[in-house]
Amino acid sequence: MDQFAARLPVYTLARMLAVPEKDHPSFARHVLQMSRFFSPSFTDGDLQTCTAAAESLYAYLEEMLHERRQRPRDDVLSDLLTAAADEGVLSEREVVAQVVQLIVGGTESVRAAIVAQTYLLLLNRNQWKAVCDFPELVPAAVTEAMRFEPGIAGVVRVAVEAIDLDEVTIPAASLVVLSTMSAMRDEHVYAQPDVFDIHREQASGLHSVFGVGAHRCVADALARAELEECLQVLTRRLPQLRLEEIPVLKGYMFTRDPTSMCVSWPT
Repeated sequence: MDQFAARLPVYTLARMLAVPEKDHPSFARHVLQMSRFFSPSFTDGDLQTCTAAAESLYAYLEEMLHERRQRPRDDVLSDLLTAAADEGVLSEREVVAQVVQLIVGGTESVRAAIVAQTYLLLLNRNQWKAVCDFPELVPAAVTEAMRFEPGIAGVVRVAVEAIDLDEVTIPAASLVVLSTMSAMRDEHVYAQPDVFDIHREQASGLHSVFGVGAHRCVADALARAELEECLQVLTRRLPQLRLEEIPVLKGYMFTRDPTSMCVSWPT
């Protein structure tokens, strides 16, 4: 996890946002420290570190956006500023917030998802071999792994009005926890939901692990790309990868926190 799953999404984002290479270590440190806030193992003792990391990251991104405004480039941050100016709906602070949301969505849950998809395929050796032999199966394998062991356990929403659901009324202004883990194992949607099968006929529509509606995860496309590229590389370069330690994914709220995981391969 520390040497691969945690690093890959952070450094992918650093390159995508055109963070200078000399700043990669500090950028990665701030992102990983800030992301602790969404971990199920978060404690009050982590709050000061998370807050300081978030403040440093915001300040760094604001500086980068100011530089892009003065000297636009062919990169994501320049495109965001142009779009915000054209639409006239986002302030500079809101643009920074969107970038931070992209960072959070494209790192912490992806770390858990990389661990999950790797160990699930290695436990189901025939399916691992199928992906190694037929790279076109990678998107289906990623989708099924996200369904079976989602990196996001659940999200919190506020009921803006009273909702009647299965003879129960959820009062207005109530906090509601929507369980991604439960939704992804819904027997009314998925046949044999407790079976990991990359060959299953996928349910139609958008993958609800990223949420739905106006608050759908801004990192949807980025997370998918990271997971697919990760699996492409592992199956192509290390087809004889072996699972040495089965991880456990903990947490029932926000992102999930995998325990340690080790793999090996012949040299």
